[in-house]
Parts: sequence; structure tokens; C-alpha cells
Amino acid sequence: MKYVNQGQFSTQQMSIDETITELDDVIAIVMNILTTLDVPENAAKEMGVALLNLKEARTYIPYIRKKVEIAIKSVPADIQEQEYL
Repeated sequence: MKYVNQGQFSTQQMSIDETITELDDVIAIVMNILTTLDVPENAAKEMGVALLNLKEARTYIPYIRKKVEIAIKSVPADIQEQEYL
């Protein structure tokens, strides 16, 4: 955690980097669950579409992370701390 002291904190208090990491983790978990379920063929087709969309969403994460790194340099340190960036 960049700006949050040890202990309890809210989701809003996670840094941008932590939020992106959490998002990536959630996508990975859902993809893993979807690939291991034994379901009827019609549901498997729907899950396949969901998996394709999740894979596509996951490809955006490195680009978001890079753009955030660039943008954060323009935000004053006090605002970064105040807004938990």
C-alpha cells in the first residue's frame, strides 16, 4: 500500500496500482473457474464467449498501467496522497 497505514482500509484507499492488480487478479480467478467447470454444452458456449471477453479485458491492463504511470507524474504529491493515488 503506497499511502495507507497498516491495518484496516477501504477499497477507495487502495492506490491505482493496487486497484489494477486487484482487477487483474479477479479476472484471472474468474477465468480459472470458468475453464474448470463441467457444464452442459449450451452453457459451455456462453462461457466461451465470457472467457474471450475476459481475455480481451486482461490485454488492456498493461496499457492502463503504463498510461497511469505517465499521468501520475503530473499529479502533485499532496494530491496523490490525499486521493490515495
